[in-house]
Amino acid sequence: GCNPSRIPKLWNVLQMRAVELGQGVKYLYLGSDRIYQPVLLQKCNRKGKDGEDFFFNYVHKTTGVRVAVDTLTRNHLRLDAAGETGNKTILSEGDLQLDGRSDVEKRLALAEEIIHLQIELFRDHFILRQRWGFGRDWTLIDMQTKPTKVP
Repeated sequence: GCNPSRIPKLWNVLQMRAVELGQGVKYLYLGSDRIYQPVLLQKCNRKGKDGEDFFFNYVHKTTGVRVAVDTLTRNHLRLDAAGETGNKTILSEGDLQLDGRSDVEKRLALAEEIIHLQIELFRDHFILRQRWGFGRDWTLIDMQTKPTKVP
């Protein structure tokens, strides 16, 4: 429950989100992957380049979709492709019409896939980091075949 005085405000938020969904906004539920959300928000320092960059800026430059953390739930990402058709992206307009879906749907799907791939890279990186110790990857020892007993 919530305070009854907040119901009109929350109802307005719900109505606004319903309108946004029809205009090219999608909410991506992170589920258990929300533990990687702080890492996705960190600055990426690139050697040889001035300044800092963010992963969500890369997604925007690549697909034209703006990505932000949902302020209401905080475990969803808000993907906004509305009003970005005039934006210069790395992909050409012809690339976006390959499967017959609309431009907005294609860009949202591509942005979602890039985010999921980045999360998978983080997951693999952290798993390998945990298994590395004393200058050795201990997973390789686990994978070796066990010696068989000779009767």
